[in-house]
Amino acid sequence: MLRLRDYQKRFIDQAPSRAFVFWEQRLGKTPTSLRACASSPLIVVVSPAFLKSQWQDEAASWVPATEVRVYSYAKIPEQGEIKGPYSLIFDEAHFLKTVASTRTRQAARLSEFAEKCYLLSGTPWTTSAADWYSQLEIVEGRIPTQRGYWAFAYEHCLVTRREVRIGKGRTRNVAYVGKIKNPKEFSLMLEASEVHTLTRAQVIADLPETI
Repeated sequence: MLRLRDYQKRFIDQAPSRAFVFWEQRLGKTPTSLRACASSPLIVVVSPAFLKSQWQDEAASWVPATEVRVYSYAKIPEQGEIKGPYSLIFDEAHFLKTVASTRTRQAARLSEFAEKCYLLSGTPWTTSAADWYSQLEIVEGRIPTQRGYWAFAYEHCLVTRREVRIGKGRTRNVAYVGKIKNPKEFSLMLEASEVHTLTRAQVIADLPETI
């Protein structure tokens, strides 16, 4: 018999419409996010291709009355292809950290009109604040700063510039985005964007002995 654990129920009861769900592996991100979106007539899931069948099986078990469409990151639908209200789940959301990639831009456009949007990952953390820019844009349905990516990078990251040779007798001044300047300050900013983290140690009493 399918049963949600207490911490999953708490998330569903209290979940904002948009959030990062950064839980360790095997804590139940998939059923939790599906149930959190169950009020929508359509749930759109984007996952790595090798996880598509798993999502389809889980959807049939946890939200059998809801239409669920599962896409791979290589085939993210355009916003115009999805008709009517929908909720959106991105699994392994660190696939979306490259700002200029086609899939990241498609994901951002799709998230803008979603009723709910959840970004899931068991291994989300990075030392570069710049990697967060596109994920913040997607989960919030808007760009993190109107000034753009480089303003965000200079505000939150250690940015260095150096001359790089690009041809015979030619160089270009290139900016390299490094680590987060102030991790504590950046963590506070992420908390304001509904970052939900969970480890086994935090919920060990609610887990079966075999997990």
